Amino acid sequence: ISIRTWKADPESATEWRVRETVASWDLGHVTPDRHDRHVMTAITAATTTYGHTHPDVQVHIALFTVLALTIDDLEIKPEALQEFVQRLQTGAPQLHPVLTYLAENLQQLPEYFPPYAASAIFAGAVQFVNSTVFDKESETMPLTEDSLPYVLYKRARNSLGEVYGFFVWDKFNFPSVSTHIQVIQ
Repeated sequence: ISIRTWKADPESATEWRVRETVASWDLGHVTPDRHDRHVMTAITAATTTYGHTHPDVQVHIALFTVLALTIDDLEIKPEALQEFVQRLQTGAPQLHPVLTYLAENLQQLPEYFPPYAASAIFAGAVQFVNSTVFDKESETMPLTEDSLPYVLYKRARNSLGEVYGFFVWDKFNFPSVSTHIQVIQ
């Protein structure tokens, strides 16, 4: 797609690229009807919330969102999730295609975000997967009244709020950390 097309209709260009990429994914047992509903959500979020960013950044954010929603929504085998971080660190193949695409997406962060933001996004995504593992392992565990602080902590870790906060500042529009560090608290 050309820059001219992006300038004329950036949302359509982003949507077309996201849909084309997702259609090329081989997600194993995950059928398109399982993740298709996430595609429009991801495209809308990327083009609306991050409309100030370059279309390449919007595509990257939308693809991340499709993967995160798919991980959150699907029953990926717990051992695949448990080994995600170790395999990511060592470069070993992931045990589920969704996790393979997530690892690739995370490895591309430096192309779109300054080092500090890329690292924070990466860390938040790892926390999200770890929290998802813990959710699966503890889903039948009864909680006591004293557990509220833990519930709030866990919600902060598996919500990806910080990740989406850092997505605002791509390296093309905000190359200096001093631009956005003032508002991250």
